[in-house]
Amino acid sequence: MNFDWNILINFALSLRWLWIVVIILAYNLGKDIIANISKYNALKSDMIIRDTKYDEEAIIAHLDYIINEALDEYNILHITPKQIYYINSKLETEIIEYLIDEIPKRLSKTLITHLNFIYNESYVGAFIGMRIYMTVLNWVLEFNVTREPTVGHIDGPIEISKL
Repeated sequence: MNFDWNILINFALSLRWLWIVVIILAYNLGKDIIANISKYNALKSDMIIRDTKYDEEAIIAHLDYIINEALDEYNILHITPKQIYYINSKLETEIIEYLIDEIPKRLSKTLITHLNFIYNESYVGAFIGMRIYMTVLNWVLEFNVTREPTVGHIDGPIEISKL
């Protein structure tokens, strides 16, 4: 009895396509399973955030803290070294634009989710923008009123009001 290897080779070659189909199906199934696990984990995370007790005033205070922190950073890096004593509307606009770019980088998913619970989801961005604008406006008014601009003089600085 002689074994015909051609039959075995042909059979194995015909199974090659079957293995390719099995691998493609397994890949798609694995991808779907991973996507479903990711969705489940995201939903579970959102449920944990929703179930967390929160205080509206504390959340808004935390948002204000983040805005003030970024504003202080801008002041230290851009205003203090240049010895600016008066903030005009152009500089105020630059500060607001800096904060509008910087604040979203600092906001956590939890804070945004809690803001979505307090306010309409489509309004949260406008609310944050309004908080940035009002914080900068208040800071600029305080800055312009409390600073005492001086000009260099041979005998030392003198106040502009005495010139």
